[in-house]
Amino acid sequence: MVGWNGDAAIAAVRSVEERKVIRQLGFPVVNISNWEADTHGLPRVSVDNVIAGRFAADHLMAQGLKHFGFVGWSHVHYSDQRRLGFSQRAQEAGFPCEVKLDVPGESGDRTLAGELHHLGAWLKTLPIPCGIFAVHDYRAQMVMEACAAVGLRVPKDVAVIGMDNDAIICEHSVPTLTSVCRNSNQVGWEAAALIHRLLQGEDAGATEILVPPEGITERQSTDRFHHDDEVIQLAIHFMLSNLREPPKIETVARHSGVSKRTLEMRFKACTGMSPHRFLIDARIEHAKKLIQRPAKPSLRTIASECGFSSYPTFIAAFQSVSGKSPGAYQNEVRNASGS
Repeated sequence: MVGWNGDAAIAAVRSVEERKVIRQLGFPVVNISNWEADTHGLPRVSVDNVIAGRFAADHLMAQGLKHFGFVGWSHVHYSDQRRLGFSQRAQEAGFPCEVKLDVPGESGDRTLAGELHHLGAWLKTLPIPCGIFAVHDYRAQMVMEACAAVGLRVPKDVAVIGMDNDAIICEHSVPTLTSVCRNSNQVGWEAAALIHRLLQGEDAGATEILVPPEGITERQSTDRFHHDDEVIQLAIHFMLSNLREPPKIETVARHSGVSKRTLEMRFKACTGMSPHRFLIDARIEHAKKLIQRPAKPSLRTIASECGFSSYPTFIAAFQSVSGKSPGAYQNEVRNASGS
């Protein structure tokens, strides 16, 4: 870029060499890389990786999981932040989180077979079933390949979630990959807005703007409630399609073509929970997604959207499932995103 006749730039600055080049340019630069913890005096805009980790943990807990693992990089700031958010959220709920970190480019065996072997050996040490958050989609894809190599089923034994929502990786993985969405468009918008202010003479210094992730795109790799039992599939689909007006379990059973007692027994055998418990958990998970949205409706509106007849009932159910009130969860999301 030296010699380029520009007015400003948005760049992913990750190294000492790149910083040297940036400082020679003589015009404003906004960094969008979260590789290093230190901003080195450059204004930076990036996704809020701590809250991304918390979103991933919430999603896996909603699948009924109680054991968790994180696969990422050591000495990489965005990985550290994703691990922190993920492990903290799991531990707040009283669940353990194992961590596997590798140094980018410095694993002992750099062949694909070697990496899969080491990853598979680690996965075999984890309690089953468990949920894994990988630092990005490519690493998540490797986790799924390692699972297949050691006989672990995704998502039944190991539910896997990545980050970046890379369509090529996520849609072409087997099974398809659930991923945290970065909100890259908003990162770009905030970076451009900061560039504009810098060109107007604002002294941004080491300003850092964190943009909350958009949410999660759910795919097969975390769909632990997909079953070959057609009755259970019908019941789950019917319940998830009617969260705003949740049906009675007798109605779910009738829709599924079996008696209430038969549905309850088969549902428990397949999912480890009652259909009533599944429906409550699904409504609270939907409420969390609504709270996480950038344009957040009021909590009373969310209660109505999730089929609760009264606000106190919503508060009690949310507290029972997540261990905190909806207001506390909303504040947690706001604080993590800086909004």
